[in-house]
Amino acid sequence: LVSKHIDNIDVMKNKVDMVIFDGAANMQKAGKILQVRYPLVTCIHGAEHVVSLFFYDIAKQPVGQLYVKLNSVLVNWFGGRHQALHAMFLKMSARFNKGRKVSLMRPSGTRMAGYWIAWTRVLRLKSTFEALIVDPAYLDLPKKQRPPDQLVEILKMNDFWGFTYKYMRSVYSAWLT
Repeated sequence: LVSKHIDNIDVMKNKVDMVIFDGAANMQKAGKILQVRYPLVTCIHGAEHVVSLFFYDIAKQPVGQLYVKLNSVLVNWFGGRHQALHAMFLKMSARFNKGRKVSLMRPSGTRMAGYWIAWTRVLRLKSTFEALIVDPAYLDLPKKQRPPDQLVEILKMNDFWGFTYKYMRSVYSAWLT
């Protein structure tokens, strides 16, 4: 299964040099098989816990804390708790995702980079947010069924999306190196 992904990104077998697995015996065996097939690959076992702690530490930093809290607020408002709004969000997301309804993710800080994976989903849904908050059906919702005006204003800010994109690139550069 892993070799298919490596083959897709490294046709010449000269780019991928490290694969990280958990410490389970079957994963250790899979790592040995990969090392035979890809001579440049080093398999590290058990290191995912260290990587997970690294990304969890990022979430403890002031900016990281803001993103964790904001994701929670977005999930609470657009991710299912408010049914009418969630239904509108899913319908709108299908318009921007080739007919597929894409929702927000409720991350777990204990999973490897869970918070940051959830933010890649938020970035993917940027057009959905932008279109929804100006949609007449959304504007017709009773005020108590819509998110606070401050949250909507944040979602309208180009600077917010630009900074978020740059922040996620910086987080992922740590992940991808």
